Amino acid sequence: MEGGRRFGKIRKRGLILNTKFHWLNILLDTVALIIALIVDLILNIICMLILAPGPLEAVGFVAISFVVVLFSIRSWLKGNKLLWAMFALVCFFFDLSFTLIATDVQSKSATVVTVDSDQEFSYLTKRAAASAAALADLRAQYSAAVRRETMDELDAQIKQAQRVADDADAARTARRAQIESGALNAAATRQRATITATMIFEAIPVACAAGRFVPLAVFALIFAGLQVVMVTAASSGIKKKGRKPYVYRARDPKRIPLSPEEQATWRPWVESWVSVSWIDKRSGWSSKILDREAFRQYIEKKGAPFSDHRYAIIRSAAQLGEVVAPNGEIIEPDETKAIEKILGNLLTKIVRKPLKVETMKQPELF
Repeated sequence: MEGGRRFGKIRKRGLILNTKFHWLNILLDTVALIIALIVDLILNIICMLILAPGPLEAVGFVAISFVVVLFSIRSWLKGNKLLWAMFALVCFFFDLSFTLIATDVQSKSATVVTVDSDQEFSYLTKRAAASAAALADLRAQYSAAVRRETMDELDAQIKQAQRVADDADAARTARRAQIESGALNAAATRQRATITATMIFEAIPVACAAGRFVPLAVFALIFAGLQVVMVTAASSGIKKKGRKPYVYRARDPKRIPLSPEEQATWRPWVESWVSVSWIDKRSGWSSKILDREAFRQYIEKKGAPFSDHRYAIIRSAAQLGEVVAPNGEIIEPDETKAIEKILGNLLTKIVRKPLKVETMKQPELF
């Protein structure tokens, strides 16, 4: 007796632990799907904005990115693998092309600015030399002038030229200080060349021609994995076609199906079990039956008793009749057929005790 109680406690603890892991898996799949969708959407939206020639066209291109990303997941869930492959390949192409061209532009932008290579410094040097030459010419004219009016006019021009020369020399000196301090090197590194639509579509062949096979392979694996994560997270509860699930078999061979009278007694319980367990299937949320904890909470809200022992008997019959797989996957979607299969696989011992039908309370769930 004590051993039976201990076994019951262990079994109950195991059911609670399995329920917690079930909800943890659902939570992790949901988070993974949301993150993967956000990342894929952001990258595709950026690519579409680059392709758009104007703000009005950008709206349409962004809408296209939503269609491509979201419809790819929907196609997989609906079982249309060809349509999913088309959309997933488009997403993969834009993700990979954008990262390849972005990293290529970044590597090319990291240049060192010197006095000899800086075009701005060269322009300022020429400007300072021209200002100094103009000032020297005015001073020579002032020295050669004889009339007082001419000298006054040249003096005003010399003062103006002197200010221009001073400004040009100050700008040249400031630019030289920036170059020598290295500030322009950091600014040049932060600059990015304009990414065009042509660069996006030619990113993969250009990377191959340039021998950038390592970035190509790394980013290809990342974005291929991103597509796989989305479909696996979205279809974690979807049954894979062509894969026959494990079928529960009775351990005790000394068991036979119930008689028609006993089946009639059990029918209301089986109908209630199927009706409640198929809730997520009818709503389209999942292809599995309602888990045991959710089933218990629903039954308690309805105020109808449904013991764990009776639940286990019906669940075993459902697995034996290939109605439900051991992992909860619904094999028989038709509820009427499911009820009949379960009733046909409800087993009892060969030596039966007469059932007290009048003492069995019938469920009133609906």
